[in-house]
Amino acid sequence: MFSRLQRTLPWFILAAVAAGVAVGETVPWIAVDCGRLGTMFIGLLKAVAPFVVFFSVASAVAERSSSLQGRMGRLLGVFGVMMSAA
Repeated sequence: MFSRLQRTLPWFILAAVAAGVAVGETVPWIAVDCGRLGTMFIGLLKAVAPFVVFFSVASAVAERSSSLQGRMGRLLGVFGVMMSAA
């Protein structure tokens, strides 16, 4: 199933870009409203991305090491410092 998705996903993306260009060129007032939705999507993505990265890294550390206690505390510390800095 995943191999089929990997083959078709670039075509879906290309079709979406083509549809976006077509809508933007033919009915620009709809494109403005879609732009607002795009801005909201980017804001949500920025809000969720740090958590996705954290859980991805935590999962990789958990799979790699059986002694997770010391590493997880360090990972949480680095993540907290970097989030505060950002």
